[in-house]
Amino acid sequence: MDYIVPGLTVGKYIWQCGPTTLCCQWSKDSEKIFCGSSNGIGAVLDLQTPQPMPFARHAAPLRCIRVVDDAVVCTAGWDKQMKYWDLRAPNSVLTSETPERAKSMDFATSLLVVGMENKKIGVYDMRKPCEPLKGDQGPLRRPIQCVSVSPSGTSYACGGVDGHVAVEYADRQGYIFRAQEEAQTPVNCMAFHPVFGALATGGADGVCNFWDITQRRRLKRSIQASSSITSLTFNPNDSFGEAKIHKKPRTHGQPIKVTLRAVTNSEATPLPMDI
Repeated sequence: MDYIVPGLTVGKYIWQCGPTTLCCQWSKDSEKIFCGSSNGIGAVLDLQTPQPMPFARHAAPLRCIRVVDDAVVCTAGWDKQMKYWDLRAPNSVLTSETPERAKSMDFATSLLVVGMENKKIGVYDMRKPCEPLKGDQGPLRRPIQCVSVSPSGTSYACGGVDGHVAVEYADRQGYIFRAQEEAQTPVNCMAFHPVFGALATGGADGVCNFWDITQRRRLKRSIQASSSITSLTFNPNDSFGEAKIHKKPRTHGQPIKVTLRAVTNSEATPLPMDI
């Protein structure tokens, strides 16, 4: 059941973050918004004093941003560089090279995962960011479209352009499954539920699926949207009743639409283990 609430939302700011905004993320206290632009500039907007301030710079489009803690932000760009920024300092505190251009990035606990072009993937323990745990070919046979890290930081998933999802673990063998029913339909986006750990995937076919990655089963299939789902995320609030999914279908020639939908118990609660 989807809820579109026209007229009930109140606009606060219109913020032009460079020529084209490629990524954005809230701070952990929900008081700031970070964004990256096609001109390689990263900026932060403090909602208490709505004046955007640049904090990051790349030599090519800035594609990914993730907030590590209250003062540290990680960015990855098409210049094949990943940079760590202390917001209290004017320059990056650490820069590392990536084998390919970044396409997607996620972080949880101490695990940072970067999905790149040519099926490359980078896995980092943020306690030792200079020593990648993995920095070579990813688990999928086709190019990686998106990545997401579980709330516990012990596993991650990556979605491919052919509709497959790979689940990788720190302590055991991972696996690959097909998330999209239509062949060769890309998995555009994915996100783990912040409390229960169910994995939500959104595809170019307009369908959002919920998966129990431990039992390797689908929990729920949403009603098909009228166009492709290009982005989804959960409300970070740990109250289950307030958790939301934000779906943004987008197809050429159609307006961008943002949908807010309450998540039910059956969708996000893992199944009991088989005996």
